[in-house]
Amino acid sequence: MASKEVDMVCRMENFTKSFSLKIINYSLMQLLRVDEHPPLVATFDLAGCNWAVNFSTFSSECNITPRRNCVYSHIALQVSLLTEIKTLMYLEVEFRLLDPSGRYSVGDHTVSKSEGYLLKLKDAVGVTLCMRGSEITNYLKEDSFMLECALRLVKPVCVDARSKIVLVPPSNFSESALCRQFIQLWITGEGADVAFKVSGEKITAHKKVLAMRSPVFQGTAFRPDD
Repeated sequence: MASKEVDMVCRMENFTKSFSLKIINYSLMQLLRVDEHPPLVATFDLAGCNWAVNFSTFSSECNITPRRNCVYSHIALQVSLLTEIKTLMYLEVEFRLLDPSGRYSVGDHTVSKSEGYLLKLKDAVGVTLCMRGSEITNYLKEDSFMLECALRLVKPVCVDARSKIVLVPPSNFSESALCRQFIQLWITGEGADVAFKVSGEKITAHKKVLAMRSPVFQGTAFRPDD
C-alpha cells in the first residue's frame, strides 16, 4: 500500500541571539518613569521578526507605580515584539551587567525570564534588575554602563510540502565564523580558480576573494574585456 503524500511540514525551530548594549547618560534616564512608555533604546532582528529593548528605572521598593520624591535606583528592562504576528513562542530573556571595561560579565547581577508566551504586536517580556543605588555606581563609567542581552526563541515553522521548499536552518553567520570559513576554504582549496608561485611553491586561491580584498587584484582579475 502506497504511503499518503504529505501536504504540510511543521517543525519547531530554535533561534538564539546575543548582543551588548551601552546605556549613556544614565543620570538623565532616571528622570523617566515606568508608568509612562519606557523608552526604546535598541532594535534587532530575531527569527524574522523585529524586536526592541526598552529601558527605565523605578524606586528602591520595587514598586511598579513609582511615588514622587523617591530614589530611582532599579533598572527595568523589556524585550518587546514590533512585528505583527500571532503564534505561540517560547522565549527566554537574560540581561547581565558588564564590568566598566566590558570585558567580562558580572555574575552577581543577572536576571532572566523564560516562559511560553502568545506574543502579538507590541507585546513585551520584562525583567527587572534590582540593586541599590550604591551598587549601580560600581558599574558606571562616565555616567554610562553596559549590558549583555541573550535571547532564545522557539517557534513553529510550517511550509507547504508540495511547494518543494527546503527548510533552511538558522544561519551561524558572525565575523568569527566567517573567518573560520574563509580559512577552511583556503586550506582545502575547494573551488580555487587562480594559482601563484611563491618561492617555487604553488599556492591556489579564489579570484573573487582576492578581488574583494584588493582593488589591485580586482582590476587584474576582472578586466572589462574578460
